[in-house]
Amino acid sequence: MNNNSNTQQSKPTLQKATYSLIFGIISIILQYMLVWYGDGVNFISGRVFLLGMIVAAICAIIGLIWGIKGLKSTRKRLAIAGITVCTISLPFWMYNFLVWLTIGGLTDL
Repeated sequence: MNNNSNTQQSKPTLQKATYSLIFGIISIILQYMLVWYGDGVNFISGRVFLLGMIVAAICAIIGLIWGIKGLKSTRKRLAIAGITVCTISLPFWMYNFLVWLTIGGLTDL
């Protein structure tokens, strides 16, 4: 019985690094889709853009948290890759959001 409980405890630590990379990739893909979707200036696309940017930022932050927790696992390189992808995603998010604000994104909501 002890052997079974030890395997169940070590399995989630292996998945933390994978979750970090997955959340980082989701964040970057979501941001690229929003950039290609449209300008984000009219009523509907502005709300979709804002909601997508919020979800992308949340995914990047969750990915960073999982990556930091995943550094303790045996898949340390995967956790470092997830942290890197999430770290790249956050400045890209800030740039997109600031450009959206500059072109008047909030005035059309």
